[in-house]
Amino acid sequence: MTRGMQKSLLDKLTKAHSAVYTSVPGPTSAISLFGHDVKDLFFFVTANSESALLFNVLTYNERFTFAGMADNATGIDCKVLIQEFEKLLQENLGYIK
Repeated sequence: MTRGMQKSLLDKLTKAHSAVYTSVPGPTSAISLFGHDVKDLFFFVTANSESALLFNVLTYNERFTFAGMADNATGIDCKVLIQEFEKLLQENLGYIK
């Protein structure tokens, strides 16, 4: 395969599909923003593709948040993935909210 063909294939694959996983340690105690307490916090990194699967793990105020999001084109039900992840946490760490 020529270098040009490799680049073309890589460009096509990376623009068509992407998966993003982030793990971000947040503040260990509650913070306030403009005089209001921040009760919960999470975010997603955007994906520049036709179909994406995104997962975010964030700690804030001694709590752990796991969130998932999938484009319809992936055919993935994130609710099922999150339920399975929670089950793994419970089985392996004995922790679940």
